[in-house]
Amino acid sequence: MTPEEKQSELKRHRDILLATFDYFIERSNVEAYGEFDIVAHYQQLKEKTEEKYQKGSLTWMRQCLRDMNEATRETDDFGYGKYIKEKTGYDLDVFSSFHKRIDKIIEPKQIKTENQYRDVMSMIDNLCQQTPVDQQKLDLLNDLIIDFEDKISGTKTPKSKRQSSSKEKHFFNVLLESPSPDNKRTLILTESGTEGIGEHTQVFIQFESSCSGVYAPNGINLGIKTYWKDNNTIVIETKKEFRATEKWEQIQNYKDIIKVEYIEKQ
Repeated sequence: MTPEEKQSELKRHRDILLATFDYFIERSNVEAYGEFDIVAHYQQLKEKTEEKYQKGSLTWMRQCLRDMNEATRETDDFGYGKYIKEKTGYDLDVFSSFHKRIDKIIEPKQIKTENQYRDVMSMIDNLCQQTPVDQQKLDLLNDLIIDFEDKISGTKTPKSKRQSSSKEKHFFNVLLESPSPDNKRTLILTESGTEGIGEHTQVFIQFESSCSGVYAPNGINLGIKTYWKDNNTIVIETKKEFRATEKWEQIQNYKDIIKVEYIEKQ
């Protein structure tokens, strides 16, 4: 990328991010946050964006925009793209870009990053809810998940266990569902995968219209505990030795920000 191209990308990301934070501010239910000042939070993010722009931190800006777009995609917020177009002049189709990212993962048949792992997991969830299920694509994505988890854990799943997945082989067990003190969100602890391979535990937060992953260590029967500390904070009791493909310190729906505290035992 030439200096001119980078500067153009920096400006594009800055303009879209600033408009995005304005969009969230305009649609935030301030009263729902109690003492937490949601408007001040987004104003701070706007200031940080300007700071990163001056420093030329394109990587940070790309990741931040990706995270914000994820929230609007999960809530099927089609008004977001229209707002960005009106405010900045830039076209931003978060749904199209998501499918393009999946295609770029499928083409080389390899998950290379944790962000790609999250995208594939999200796509698998989406496919499982469709009727009829695209079993061929589901099997392919499941296989990529197994490869990535094998790489992280240092194991090798034998070919004998890499058979075409069927609904009978997949499992999804909800271990715990606990509502927040204000009953506006639900903390969910699950175990899922295919018996003998690709098994993992995952912590989710169910918002009003979407569900976001928080923590995803490999394996099941791990003895993990989860609970609400207050309306905007959850606690996860786990172990340092667990290797996770997903581990966030904060989860954000465009109306909600939930902090995550980890208690890691030896």
